Amino acid sequence: MNGALKAVCRDEVFGVVTALSGRYSFRRTKNFQSSFWPVQSYLDNRDTLNKPIVIVIESPHIDEFRVYNVYNAKDQSPVRARPANGATGRNIVEYLPAIFEAHQISLADGKYPLILVNAIQKQCSEGKDTCISRTRNFLKLWPSHCSDFVSRLKQLDPILVINACTKGDFYIRDQHGELTSTKAFSSNFETQFKWLLQHEVKTVDDTNCTDFIFMNSLDLSGLAMFCIDWIYGKKGISIYKTSHPSSWGFRMPRLQTYNPNFIKRFKVQGT
Repeated sequence: MNGALKAVCRDEVFGVVTALSGRYSFRRTKNFQSSFWPVQSYLDNRDTLNKPIVIVIESPHIDEFRVYNVYNAKDQSPVRARPANGATGRNIVEYLPAIFEAHQISLADGKYPLILVNAIQKQCSEGKDTCISRTRNFLKLWPSHCSDFVSRLKQLDPILVINACTKGDFYIRDQHGELTSTKAFSSNFETQFKWLLQHEVKTVDDTNCTDFIFMNSLDLSGLAMFCIDWIYGKKGISIYKTSHPSSWGFRMPRLQTYNPNFIKRFKVQGT
């Protein structure tokens, strides 16, 4: 296995959201520059804390593995990776309160742990341009890794979940054989994504399979959304879809509801 696909970036209690009379503020966890607060630190104290807010992103990239002099707050073991350790994290800190207020998110006054969850905890991008390997590796790993994602979701009992996974742009050759990047919000993205599934991941449509089940959209976020809905959809938990936090500095994102009736299934050939 590629070395980049061996290292793991564990989920983290990233900070605390404070709700007060319809206004919101955010702070990082105590001593975050040197301390990593694992999900277990929340689970150990969940009886004394409010239910958490969970943000799901797809997989760690480059900055997430540029971690030095950071230690696990529970056992003081060295930490080599942490989620949203670059622009993604800075944008969450800067923009999340305004996003909640703009969308009139209604939470009772109090403090809520914010937990960051990577759907796949390995570096699918291999530390390169995300359009080269990220989407392809994510899809190839998904059948063997989605159960781990589901297990981690089951540990949590959130009050609100935001699916902020990227759609998953990738390089593809055009009709002239030239390498070009897909555009996540173009009208033909779904067609290109389906081509990738069928020709490179070697899947076929199958209405009964469980290898790949997409909900709301045919992209990486759709894979995560099916799992999120499966675990939380019937529990009265607020679930939203939005853009990846790395883009929040360019345009204020919208928190959108999702369509549970959009379901697409694909099976890996030969399984």
